[in-house]
Amino acid sequence: MCVILEKIANAEIPYETLLAAAHRNSDGYGVVIPDGALSRIERGLTKEPEEAADKVAELLRDARDQLAFVHFRYRTVGAVDVGNTQPIQILGRSKGDQVDVVMMHNGTLGGFQDSFGRSDSHIFAESIVEPLLRRSAAFTGDDRVLEDPFVTDILGEYSGLTSKFALVDCGGNSLVINRGKGVELPFGWASNRYSLDPENITRKNEKEKKFYSVPNSNLKQNDKLKGQINDNKKMNVTSGKVCSPKIRSTVTEVTGFSLDDYTYLDPDQIREIIADYPDLGALLLMDYIYYYECNEREKYAAAA
Repeated sequence: MCVILEKIANAEIPYETLLAAAHRNSDGYGVVIPDGALSRIERGLTKEPEEAADKVAELLRDARDQLAFVHFRYRTVGAVDVGNTQPIQILGRSKGDQVDVVMMHNGTLGGFQDSFGRSDSHIFAESIVEPLLRRSAAFTGDDRVLEDPFVTDILGEYSGLTSKFALVDCGGNSLVINRGKGVELPFGWASNRYSLDPENITRKNEKEKKFYSVPNSNLKQNDKLKGQINDNKKMNVTSGKVCSPKIRSTVTEVTGFSLDDYTYLDPDQIREIIADYPDLGALLLMDYIYYYECNEREKYAAAA
């Protein structure tokens, strides 16, 4: 699900942290360093996490006393290419604007796809964020666009429960949406903690395998689960109460994303959502059970 790192002035992101993030998110990297009149923006793509971490560390050494933002990409939507790496330029002097403004995104945005291999973040930036900032700039001026509460409100609506956005202009003004869903660290801020786990460096392959299994569960012999299912079967208590959307909220109503949208998440991302929002995890499971049940009924009716 990518990771965004904020480095405050006169701070240093440990190299091991950069390397762990590069191992976990190996589909592109980028750095933005606000420098007054312009922003220095560097983006790249490499198969070697060490090369990505080395390049980012080098750029940050040159910006020791400056604010900087780093993005490591984990592909969910769109091709793995330099064009889909971040930061994404939103406003810029090359476009006739008075300031540079870039955006970084951590998460998945449902409904933002095309047939050209662009990432959901880039499509969202072009179709939503750029028009939004231009609208606000007309009222506030380019240099104060990130102070506009309207921008915060709109991006907050799109961010939902899990997405984080970081926008920064060349003057060093920044706006982070869903900052509280990330983690505050001595060097600044990170949009998630799992990307910074040192185990990513040496145990990535092992960890990926574990996401697809349930270690130490022995669910087949779970007496509590067996008893609950058997008791409900005896009373003919089916999913009518548990699963029917008529008497409960659905995941789509709560988050704005359809079940189809959630199929773009990998097991690691789903585990993170369930850990942070167990009630949402329960709704997600109930929705899938309900629609599976409906689908089976339709197939049975068609066969009859």
